Amino acid sequence: MPKKLSWTRRWMLMCATGASCLAGWSADAQPEADRATQIDEIIVTAQRRAESLQDVPISVTALGGDDIADAGLTSATDIVTQVPNLQAVNTFGNSTPQFTLRGVSNTEFNPSSNTPIPVYSDDLLLNNLAAQGFALFDLDRVEVLKGPQGTLFGYNASAGVIHFVSAQPTGAPEGRLHASYGSFNDRSVDGSMSGPIVGDWVRGRLAFTARDTDGHFKNLIDGEPLGEDERWAVRALVDVDLGENTLAQIKLQTGRFLGQPTMRPAEQELQPLTGQVLGGTYDLYSTTRQFERVRATELSLRLTHRFDGFDLNAVTGGVSTKTHLAFNYVDGVVQGVFDLGYGNGPVQTPYYGVQSGRAESDQFSQEVRLSSTTESPLQWIVGAFYMQEDLRSTGSFLFGDDSGAFGYLDGGAPAVFLVLDDYEQDIKSVAVFAHTTYQATERLKFTLAGRLSRDKRRLDQDFYNYDGFGTYIDPRTANPYDVRPDDVVDLTGVQNVKHDRTWEFWSGRVGVDYQVDPDKLLYASVSKGVKSGAFNTAAFIDVAEINAVDPEELVAYEAGAKTEWLDRRLRLNGSVFFYKVDGYHQKVVNEFGQELLQPAKDVEFRGFEIEARAIPVENLVLSLGAGWSEGEYKDFLSPNDAGGFDQLAGNTVPYTGRWDVSADISYSWLMPNGGLLEPMVEYSYLQGAFSEETNEPKDISLSPEAKTDDIHLVNARLFYTLPGDRIRIGVFANNLFEEDGVLRRTPLDIFGNTLSIYAPPRTAGVSIAARF
Repeated sequence: MPKKLSWTRRWMLMCATGASCLAGWSADAQPEADRATQIDEIIVTAQRRAESLQDVPISVTALGGDDIADAGLTSATDIVTQVPNLQAVNTFGNSTPQFTLRGVSNTEFNPSSNTPIPVYSDDLLLNNLAAQGFALFDLDRVEVLKGPQGTLFGYNASAGVIHFVSAQPTGAPEGRLHASYGSFNDRSVDGSMSGPIVGDWVRGRLAFTARDTDGHFKNLIDGEPLGEDERWAVRALVDVDLGENTLAQIKLQTGRFLGQPTMRPAEQELQPLTGQVLGGTYDLYSTTRQFERVRATELSLRLTHRFDGFDLNAVTGGVSTKTHLAFNYVDGVVQGVFDLGYGNGPVQTPYYGVQSGRAESDQFSQEVRLSSTTESPLQWIVGAFYMQEDLRSTGSFLFGDDSGAFGYLDGGAPAVFLVLDDYEQDIKSVAVFAHTTYQATERLKFTLAGRLSRDKRRLDQDFYNYDGFGTYIDPRTANPYDVRPDDVVDLTGVQNVKHDRTWEFWSGRVGVDYQVDPDKLLYASVSKGVKSGAFNTAAFIDVAEINAVDPEELVAYEAGAKTEWLDRRLRLNGSVFFYKVDGYHQKVVNEFGQELLQPAKDVEFRGFEIEARAIPVENLVLSLGAGWSEGEYKDFLSPNDAGGFDQLAGNTVPYTGRWDVSADISYSWLMPNGGLLEPMVEYSYLQGAFSEETNEPKDISLSPEAKTDDIHLVNARLFYTLPGDRIRIGVFANNLFEEDGVLRRTPLDIFGNTLSIYAPPRTAGVSIAARF
C-alpha cells in the first residue's frame, strides 16, 4: 500500500506545481544590476515611530526581508548569525528557544519562564516561549533592539527586544513563489500574493511556508534518519481604510511544527552509565519515540487614527499555543548493571528515562498609544498596556525498565518510577508609560522616558513524588509519552504548592544625542529595565524546588555612534555598554537532579558591538558585524552538590566572555544576455565559552572541556536571475568545511547525559523563485 502523504507534503507538492507554472510567465523588462553606490536608507520603528535607522539613538540591528531570504534563514533563531552579540539555543528542539543578548539570557526553559528579550510579531507580544520559535517567511524586516526597552516595549524587555515585521498589503497586485531542495531530503516552499480586494480601500496579503526534512542525525538501531523537521504556517493580512484618517489591519497567522529533539547524550565515545558505544557526532541510539509538536495561532487588530496634532494607535491581540514534547535521556540498548535496591540485587537490563510534557497557553493583550505629530521641539508618546496569560502544563519524567527493578504492581506488571508536575499559572500585567524627546538645539536632543508596571502571578501546582522515590504508573495502561495525573497508581506522594505574588516596579531611560553633521550621530543613555518575578515549576526531587524569585533589575550605561562616510558608500555604527544586574535569575541543577531557580545578587555585564556596510565599487557589497560581551558574578551563592553553597564571585557568567563575528561579500554581474549573476560568501565565528557557573566541566567523564568549542562557519551561494527579471535560480552550500563542534550544553546532568548541542553538518541544495 503506498505511503500516505502528510498534509505538509501535499501542500508542498501543490505549491511546487504552481511555481513551475509561474516560471513560464515572462515580461519585456530586462533585469539590471543595482548600480547604486550609496547604501540604502533603512526605516525602522524602534521608537514606535517610522524613522531612519541612522537617526535612532539606540543600538539597533535591522535585517531586510530579502537579505533574510537570500541567507536561507528559515526559523526565528536563525537570525543570530546576522546580529552581533545575539545568540540562541533550542534546549529541547524548537519548542522553547532561549535568546541571549549582550550576555543576558533566560536560563530557564520551562513553559512558565520569563525571557528578558521579548519577541514581538507585528506589534503583538508573544509572551510564551513556545510561540517564539516560528518559521520566517514573507517578512519586511526584523529589528533587534539592544539594551533595556521597557518604556515602549514593556513587559520583561530588560535586555532588549526582537521585533518581526511582516511584508504589508500592497495597492497593486503582486506575488512570488519560492521552492528549494537540499541535503537530508530538505524540501521547502513559500510564497505570497498581495493586492486590492475591494476597490482601493481594502487590501490584502496572503503568505505561506512549508518545510519537510528528514534531519541530519542517524539512528544506529535501524540506520534511519533522526531530527525530522516538518512545519507549515499561513499568514493573512487585511488593511481596511475606514476613512481618510483611519486604518485598520486584521492579522491571522497560524502554524504547526512537528520535529524530533536530537541532542547527543555525551561528548565521549561511551555512555558512562551503560557502556554503550555512542558513535559519531551525528549518531544516536533511539529505541523509544521522541517528538516535539507545536501549534501556535495569532489574531490581532491594529487600529490607527490620525487626529489634529497626534496619532492614536491601538493593538488588540490574542496568542494561543499548544506543545507536546517527549525526549529520552537514557535510551539504552546495551544492558548495564544498575542496582536500585529493588528485587534480588543488581539487575542486568535495558532501561530508559523519558521526559514528556504538554502545555497550553492563551494570551490576550491590549495596548493603546498616543503619539505627537506636530513639529514642536517636544515630541511625546503616552500609552497603557494590559496583558493576561493563562498557562496549563503537565510534565513528567519516567524511569524504569522491563525487569521489575522498581518492584511489581498488582497483576505482575513492572512498576515505572514517575515524577510529575501538573500546574496552572495565571499572569496579569498592567502598565502606563511615557516617552518624550526635546530638541534643545538644531543638533542636541534629550530623551526622558518612564514606565510603571504592576504584575500579578499565581501558581497552583501538584507535585507527584514522595521522598524522591515512591510514585509509580502502570505501563499497561499509561502512555509514557503523555502521562496524566489520573495515571498515577500511588497517590501518597502527591503534594500541592500555591504561590500568589504581586510585584510593582518602574523602568525608564534618560538619554542625550548630538548630530555632529547630517551623517554622524553620537548618543549616550542611562536606562533601567526589569524582568518580572517568576516561579520555578520544574520540581524533580521535592516541593522545595517550587520557589518564587523577585524581579530582576538591570541598569544599563551605553554610548554609541551612527555614521556614514564617503558619500554614503560606508556605514559604520558601534556602541559600548555596561550593565549592573540585581537578582539575575539563574537555573542551577545539582547532581541529585534538583532544579533550582536561584537569583545571583550582583552581576555585571560589559561589551561592545560594531556593524559596517560598504560599497567600495559598483555592485560590490561588503558587510561586517562583530560583538564581544562578558558577564561576571560579583555576588552569587550557588547551591553545590554537597548541599551547601559556593560563592562564585569573580566567575564568568555562562556563554559570555566571547566574540561573535559575521561577514559577507556579494557581487552583481549584469550578463550580456540581460541576466544577473550574484555570488555570495558568508562567514561567521562564535567563540567558545564556559557552560557552567562554576567555570569547570560539570562531569569530566561526559564533557571533558569547561568551554564549548570555537565555531567557524563558511557558507556560499550563487544566484542567477533570468532575462525578464521573473525567475531566479540559486545553489547554496552551508558549513562548507563541516565544523561539528559543541555549541551548547544544557545544565542537566541526568544519569550520565549532558545533552550536548552541536553545529549542524554541511548541507547543499538548489532553489528557484518566481515573481509576478
